[in-house]
Amino acid sequence: MTVPAEDVSKAQEAETGAQRRPWALWFALSVALFLAWRAVAWGVAGWLVGGDEVGSQRAHSALAWVPDHPTALFLAAQADLESNPTEARQHLELLLETVPSHAWGWLLLAELGAAEGVQDATRRQLRTAQEFAPWDGSLHYRAADLWLRLGDLPAALAAWDRAMRADVRWRATLYPRLLRLVEILGDASPLTPLAAGHPDWWPGFFRHAARPPTELALVRQLYGLQGSTGKAREEERDVFLDRLMQDGQWLEAYLTWLGSLDERQRRHLGLVYDGGFELPLSGAGFGWRTGDARGVKIERKRTYGVSGDRALALQYRGRPVADRHLYQIVLLQPGAYHLTYRARPDSLRAQEGVRIAVRCRGGAPKTLVRGERLLGVYQWRTDVVKFTVPEDDCPAQEIGLEVVTERQRDRTLKGVLWLDDFRLRPEGSQ
Repeated sequence: MTVPAEDVSKAQEAETGAQRRPWALWFALSVALFLAWRAVAWGVAGWLVGGDEVGSQRAHSALAWVPDHPTALFLAAQADLESNPTEARQHLELLLETVPSHAWGWLLLAELGAAEGVQDATRRQLRTAQEFAPWDGSLHYRAADLWLRLGDLPAALAAWDRAMRADVRWRATLYPRLLRLVEILGDASPLTPLAAGHPDWWPGFFRHAARPPTELALVRQLYGLQGSTGKAREEERDVFLDRLMQDGQWLEAYLTWLGSLDERQRRHLGLVYDGGFELPLSGAGFGWRTGDARGVKIERKRTYGVSGDRALALQYRGRPVADRHLYQIVLLQPGAYHLTYRARPDSLRAQEGVRIAVRCRGGAPKTLVRGERLLGVYQWRTDVVKFTVPEDDCPAQEIGLEVVTERQRDRTLKGVLWLDDFRLRPEGSQ
């Protein structure tokens, strides 16, 4: 009986498949074993470099398990950077072949190049590192030190800028370094490109730099760079004004403050600024300041009998109150003056009350005059105080409230005091 050709063909294929099956199984088993070994090796390498403090020995041990492990390559290169730069370079080159975007790998490679004096390659590698890690403040901070070693001050300053923008924690470290740099140079102009970008760290840096013992000339330069805008610029101006006053530059402070006023604010100029409290309290410069206002709430409010739209309400909360919880600095020429103001206590309870006082600023502590005691309850009353600004040792003056404590030291007040319509004129003028 003849076997059909089709059956013969199927039998041959089955026999061939049976012969190939053991090889396929061996191949699959080999692949599985390799993958298992690879997984074990990566697991061991990852464990070796996974701690908080990984030394050279553990990093090199990890490379014995996985020669191209990125973390192990980086840590081994970092450990070998000074002791064995040749091996460190080999680790870094293999790392960057494996992970071309490894920013810290590029940075270490740049540091090796700088140590070897290869400046052009170092600059390229350093820029690459920064491009791959735009928001790594630590990398930019370290890159700045390398730019300084390369003698590229603008690039170093730009790296500091990026570090402080990326991570606010670097600001406390970099503010003193930045200030020290411009002090050594004696010139703030290198910061011009940074200030032009109005970085959010600039107001904090200016506050740091504006304090003594920084030379006032340098503070002026920094203020002139206009590193802030909007509200931040106003705060920067207030810091600058306080420094000018602290250094006795009263006229410069006043002219700087005057130049910052808008048209509406200028309408309330006088020897006392905004004596009717028609504008929000500025808290700075030559406007009304609230000082240490614990124990009292101070706000502008509408009430009856005011000269304009509002008056100032001081709401005492039954707690001790400091002097100068409301005051304004004025600049008066030597001579005689009279100050008028309107006051209305509303159930203001205290041992001895409060009163208006005029003192000298910028010279020897001296009170020029004190007004009537404000206490109890009564309708609007106009008070007048007269005083003389001396020729010497009184370059500026302060008008403010003080707690009356002549007989005892109890500074507790409770109730409301309304104030309005402060006017100051030289004696004899209308």
